[in-house]
This record gives sequence, C-alpha cells and structure tokens, in this order.
Amino acid sequence: MLPYRAVYDEEHQQFRESVRRFAAAKIAPDFQRWEASSIIDRIPDLKSDLAVGWAYVDQCLREHINQELTTYAASTAKLWIVRWHEFVGQR
Repeated sequence: MLPYRAVYDEEHQQFRESVRRFAAAKIAPDFQRWEASSIIDRIPDLKSDLAVGWAYVDQCLREHINQELTTYAASTAKLWIVRWHEFVGQR
C-alpha cells in the first residue's frame, strides 16, 4: 500500500478505498483463473473495468468544465483511453 500523502483530501481517500474494495471483491478472487483463461471468460469483467475507467474519464471531464483538471489527471485519462483502444484492437 502506498503511504499516506498530505495532498490527498478526504474525497480522494474515499475514492481510493472504493477502488480497493472493488478490486478485492471483483478482481482478486478470480485473478489466477483469468490469467489462465481466454478473453471470452473475461468479457463480463472487462465490462466492469471499462465502467471504472469511464467513470474516471467522466470525472476528468467535470474537472475540465470547472477548470480544475490537472495535467496529471488529463494525461492519466488519455493514457487509459489509448491503452483500451490498443487492447480492444488486438482482440
């Protein structure tokens, strides 16, 4: 786990905790099986991954509209979108 950083506010901490709970409940239990299986077995889980990613992109769009978007958040969202396009294109 990463150490606590004072730059994180309460909302950020809550978001991190929700991602941890999601990963523990939806990713960790089946991780070994996913590594050994084909992409067909992962389609429902990919949908969940996409939902989390698009929620982040939506958050970045809201921040952009409010002129609060940081360079880090913008580049992270862009990287996420590019990686998913590459991933889907390879399938």
